[in-house]
Amino acid sequence: MILVGVLVVICLTLLLVGFVAPRFSHRPQNGLDRKLSEAYRKAAGHHGLLGTMGKGSARTSRKAVDKSTGAGRAARRKSE
Repeated sequence: MILVGVLVVICLTLLLVGFVAPRFSHRPQNGLDRKLSEAYRKAAGHHGLLGTMGKGSARTSRKAVDKSTGAGRAARRKSE
């Protein structure tokens, strides 16, 4: 439950960064992508249900981070 809350806060922060400073939002997004890719690779090492659930959550988190940052940039483009 706490992990979901942290992910929501991160996504909202990146949404705001993508809107306020679209050029500078790439570095935090890439940093989080690297960390989530590392989590995906570690989860892939586990067998069975644990590995499947770990890979799925890491993949979903990465998609959410990318979508929120992209949405901030798109909103910025529309507002200009």
